[in-house]
Amino acid sequence: MTSFLIIDNYPTLRTGIANLLKNHFRDLEISELSSADDILQRENNNKTDLIILGINDNAKKKDLSLYNKVKLLYPATPIIIYDEIIYDFKTLPYLEFGIEGYLLKQNDPSELIRAVELVLSGKRYVCNAVLQNLFNQFLLRSSFGERK
Repeated sequence: MTSFLIIDNYPTLRTGIANLLKNHFRDLEISELSSADDILQRENNNKTDLIILGINDNAKKKDLSLYNKVKLLYPATPIIIYDEIIYDFKTLPYLEFGIEGYLLKQNDPSELIRAVELVLSGKRYVCNAVLQNLFNQFLLRSSFGERK
């Protein structure tokens, strides 16, 4: 049986993601937590095949510490960041930390399914909006570098 953990402070979002995943994947066990702080109370910590970490706008810069907290407890488990808004200051650090997936909450549900499939197969996934943002950052840095 495959085991997923969904962490997000919005219960409706967690339930929707859980239903979407259960409708697509067979033999799936899904646990839901409202925050990364609740991980320590969770039983069956070691048997998790994938974590979907919901990031919300109200968390801002604390997001990276949430990721680090989860990764310390689940070092071998792939994590998909499910973000509310693209912030330049955190997109690149997530990628540098080695996240396996990054997509936005406004993406189509089929994109979440695709991200999960790719990450479970050992690949990485970054949605087009985040890739475009990274590309624009790169172009801006390059053009400023050339002008100096």
